Amino acid sequence: MFVPLRSVLLRLVEILPLQGDTTAAGLLRLVQSLSSQSSSSTDFLTIGEVAPNTLPREWHGLVHDHVNDKRVFNRRQLEVVAILELATAIKAGEIFVIGSLSFDRFWDRLPSDAADPAAVEAYATARGWPDGPDGLVRAARKALDQKAGFLDAAVGVGQQSYLQRGRHGRPVVTRLRAVEIPETAINLENQLMAHMPERAVLEAISNTEHWAQWGRHFGLPSRLGPQIKDASHRYVLTTFAYGCGLGPTEAARHLGGTVSADQLAFADRRHVDIEDLRAASADLINLYARFELPQQWGTGQFAAADGTHFETYEDNLLAEHHIRYGKTGGIAYRHVADNYIALFSRFIACGTYEATYILDALLQNLSDVQPNRVHADTHGQSAAVFGLAYLLGIELMPRIRRWHTLNLYRSDNVARYSRINSLFSGTVNWALIQEHYSQFIQLALAIQGGTFAPSAVLSRVNSYSAKNRFALALKELGNAIRTTYLLEWIMDDSLRRTVHKGTTKIERHHKFAKHLAFGSGGHLRSNNPADQEKAIVYNELVTNAVALQNVVDQTQALHTLKSKGIDIRPDDLAFLSPYATSKLKRFGEYPTDLKPETMPTRTKLPL
Repeated sequence: MFVPLRSVLLRLVEILPLQGDTTAAGLLRLVQSLSSQSSSSTDFLTIGEVAPNTLPREWHGLVHDHVNDKRVFNRRQLEVVAILELATAIKAGEIFVIGSLSFDRFWDRLPSDAADPAAVEAYATARGWPDGPDGLVRAARKALDQKAGFLDAAVGVGQQSYLQRGRHGRPVVTRLRAVEIPETAINLENQLMAHMPERAVLEAISNTEHWAQWGRHFGLPSRLGPQIKDASHRYVLTTFAYGCGLGPTEAARHLGGTVSADQLAFADRRHVDIEDLRAASADLINLYARFELPQQWGTGQFAAADGTHFETYEDNLLAEHHIRYGKTGGIAYRHVADNYIALFSRFIACGTYEATYILDALLQNLSDVQPNRVHADTHGQSAAVFGLAYLLGIELMPRIRRWHTLNLYRSDNVARYSRINSLFSGTVNWALIQEHYSQFIQLALAIQGGTFAPSAVLSRVNSYSAKNRFALALKELGNAIRTTYLLEWIMDDSLRRTVHKGTTKIERHHKFAKHLAFGSGGHLRSNNPADQEKAIVYNELVTNAVALQNVVDQTQALHTLKSKGIDIRPDDLAFLSPYATSKLKRFGEYPTDLKPETMPTRTKLPL
């Protein structure tokens, strides 16, 4: 596999402006020695001044044929190994490509404001760490010791104990029981449906545009006049065509000749971009939050993140085979607030670790609904994500499958517990966390200021950093925070129910959004990654518009029921949702005054 690419890779190594930290100096010398001898055809190379630990131990038997002389390398094997290690070091941020957008020296891009001592002190004080690195460690350590002490006191062996221990001494976390929906809530929903009008999707989009004026965000890049007759109407039709997956050609065929496919495609191409769609969706979210009914479902302070599969063409930059779905495509990664409204959507590859992008939406969300807690599944967490979320003041509360297989960390070697000691398999390295305190705060300030996206940081530290001390320190902080969270997870039944409820809501949103993408059948018909993400955000705009229309109709129906003297229990309102589809007409109206044509008499082909 390496042979066809050998000359290109070695040439690339020769021309790239590579620099590294002290841990990567030996690897750089090794790679530079290879590039200087790229035309060599000898079987062995003698390279001096290379430390024995430059390459991981597992490669030594492959690259050294002479066991007693570590300066002599098998050239063919060394070229492959060195290139692999170089790629890993670049991804990990141990070696930098000067001038590169994604792989340059990470800390050189920090704004000067992030290093301002007054800004650092103000941010640390606001987060509850007034004493600098000691304050950060003290806060994290106190929370860990407190949760461990509570759990140790709660676990017992008698019938009266709060938690039982299993065969291996670990606490037994009982399965949550489903909450039964009261008969009164079911009756209320049936009565609401009977009093709600039928709505077409296009009607809901038009109504919400009239109420929120979200079409004002669309227009020419120059922001001159739209130069389109009745521009808001055109934007509504364009949103319907792309948000429901019909596309311009199919939509134009079903819109009664009021608009052509070229006119829809022109509006999408020249008047609408992804940021316009996000701003329009934010207007819908703000209007949605003004209604009291969604407040019965959630406060908007919590959000859940999850992905769902969309099929694409196989010959595509983002297309990968998803092992769980068994199909080729990508992932629509969404954040949905606990009041059911979608806050942020993006399109990522199937092989991408979803946790890398979990924090982006909370900082890039343009609406007034700003959650500070995020739920996810196992794929939405890691030690590094827990650490970065803690620095940003975000509570990461995922539902982790097989949580008992994770390593849990005690605060020090002295701490011993009478009942839960077997839970812990390591100790937090607080000294490493204190060493990188200033970098932690500077990074948090840079992210809060918009210089970095959290995904840009996590993509560096989440998978490849085995030597990078900053990455190790961030993961060490994350180990402490994740252990604290898991101890509370074991102990608190209400916490588990809250997390489970949040992740269930986003699954319902996926189903509702795909129900509205009826024109595509869950398939993205574009090979352009930008157009693929644009289609997902279009679908978010349509989904939020229909959800808002449902809330409006439900609110009016509740007033009608109240005027008829029907008793409405506040507790029953919590079982409703804006994802009702029984009154939704996705496919519009069809004519019924049909006049059948006579059977043609000619059945043969013309000569």
